[in-house]
Amino acid sequence: MTGRPGSSNRPQANKVRKLVIITKLVDCIYIPQFDILGPGAATWLYWFWVGTLFLFFEVFLMPEGTIKKLTDKGFGFIDTGTKQDMFFHMSNVEGTTFDELREGQTVSYVEGHGPKGPRAEKVTPV
Repeated sequence: MTGRPGSSNRPQANKVRKLVIITKLVDCIYIPQFDILGPGAATWLYWFWVGTLFLFFEVFLMPEGTIKKLTDKGFGFIDTGTKQDMFFHMSNVEGTTFDELREGQTVSYVEGHGPKGPRAEKVTPV
């Protein structure tokens, strides 16, 4: 096992953690009186809010950084504002092509884990 103590090497671990947090948030606002709308209405509304909040956290609360360096080999590094830069590969760029990215450009990304450590996934220009 590699990585920091207590960290997970599974790429889906962050999404699972977010989903657990969101379901706990929805549990706080869940109103069982929606059952008067018919059988299953409360369950449908519950999962509707879980899905909506999950998308909100994924899309609107993605971390942002600036592209620090791009290489001719198809990868680059994002300055995250911390001591460690985030690696990304051209296959993880969305919404544009790797060739259209420029150093100093602001991008949003999802933190993931690759075979050699942390990496940026779903890199999207802002």
